[in-house]
Amino acid sequence: MHLPLAAALAVLCPQQDGPHEPLAAGPFVGACDADSIRLWARAREVGRYVIRLREAGEPERPGVAAEASDENDKTLHWHVTGLRGAKAPFGWRLEKDGETLAVVDFGYLRCSIDDAHGRARIALGSCADERRAPELPVFGQIVRASPDALVLLGDTPYVESTFLDVQRKRYAAFVAHPSIAACLRVVPTYATWDDHDYATNDRFGDVDGRERSRKAFAENHALDSYGDGEQGIYTRFRRGPIEVFVLDTRWFADEEPCPFEPGKRSLLGARQIGWLQDGLRRSDAAFKVLACGMVWNGAVRPQKLDCWGHWPHERDAILRWLGDAKIGGVVLVGGDLHVTRLIRHGTKSLCGYDVLECVTSPLAQDVIPANAGKTDGVLFDAQPASTFLLLDADRTDSGAQLVLRFVDGAGEELFAHACTLAELTAATAR
Repeated sequence: MHLPLAAALAVLCPQQDGPHEPLAAGPFVGACDADSIRLWARAREVGRYVIRLREAGEPERPGVAAEASDENDKTLHWHVTGLRGAKAPFGWRLEKDGETLAVVDFGYLRCSIDDAHGRARIALGSCADERRAPELPVFGQIVRASPDALVLLGDTPYVESTFLDVQRKRYAAFVAHPSIAACLRVVPTYATWDDHDYATNDRFGDVDGRERSRKAFAENHALDSYGDGEQGIYTRFRRGPIEVFVLDTRWFADEEPCPFEPGKRSLLGARQIGWLQDGLRRSDAAFKVLACGMVWNGAVRPQKLDCWGHWPHERDAILRWLGDAKIGGVVLVGGDLHVTRLIRHGTKSLCGYDVLECVTSPLAQDVIPANAGKTDGVLFDAQPASTFLLLDADRTDSGAQLVLRFVDGAGEELFAHACTLAELTAATAR
């Protein structure tokens, strides 16, 4: 269920910025499924906070507690379960020590989530610096597009440091921006990192202090998984005919041999590759999106080392494995470059079909035309200063279609490309 932009901003997104408000930020919507929703907030004071959701015309649901402490930068993570069949939007009440601190009617816009549902819309974007682009209209356009989920592909925010206090201050400033906050309150949001929120420009792998970056990331995102134990931050989610695999292309880079070719470097690492293969084998979604911060090609400016083009053996091995496993419907998405592109890669010899790669960047940043190197198969190439990607999937009895749309910060559609599942499936697997 979705509301118009004005209603979402004025009714569903009450501001929490007064001096006596209990929350410094949020609540925001994170990972959710047919039965549950994860909510995030930052409190002004330490303590135990209970949130209680309520549907219109229904009694209040049991409360869920979370603890804000100095150790977690006063962040709150609530996991509300038992929501199967519930109707959005939700109102909520916040308590601390038995005292009601805030009551908001219809405070959440929760998307209807049903794996069998025939349609889904996913928004993806990267590279947003609220200091350079203080108006940030692109986040209002994302709300207007009413996606079932938003994926932030990194550099959201720009941090440029692995010191924990710097990381925490930058996350706090980023989500305090009114346009960003309004979007995160109503759109379920997933995320990974790129170089500027992992460490500094173009960095990857074993960087001093990266464990502090991971702690800050976990504090500030309401995901249901953050990689494997203390390693990485990859996750996945499903919306109708689309399953999105959100990959970490920073943490594991050059930390171990490539599992496909042990004599060469690995970008994803064996744990993440095993997780990806298992998820792809199990997925019955029509379309599988492999999304990460880095681009999947090597057509970048000279001396830029953080792109899949510097690990071509692992990328090609993954594509070859897709062909061997007869997995179709895969689309690649990356960001980072501050340019917008759609590329059709000639990969039939690897996986049996030509894979599409979407490069979506920036949400709000300077453009870098030098990053758009020459490569074969370019279907669209532009340098808007504000853009995001929309993936619209539609599955019917006669087949499935995916439409890829690039939209700018003014809400104008820059380019659209439609493809069918049959086009993204090897002929031998049809």
